[in-house]
Amino acid sequence: MADQQDTRRDQDEWDDVAARLDTPAHDDFVQHGGQEPADDVQDRPEQNVGYDEAVKGGPLTEEERRRSEEESPLSEE
Repeated sequence: MADQQDTRRDQDEWDDVAARLDTPAHDDFVQHGGQEPADDVQDRPEQNVGYDEAVKGGPLTEEERRRSEEESPLSEE
């Protein structure tokens, strides 16, 4: 119970400071990740393979690797 009171007290203090600074009480800015490659190099076949291996938790079979490379928007058709 004390933790909830401390949390409420912290939020009240933040709301007070935010009001005095004329800023929103809750930050709605969200940043995802760091620097991303340019759009023209996103989703390369090797990126798709790496992602699929990470999701699977191990190396892909030859068939899975071929399918992953073919599904890349930047694969050479």
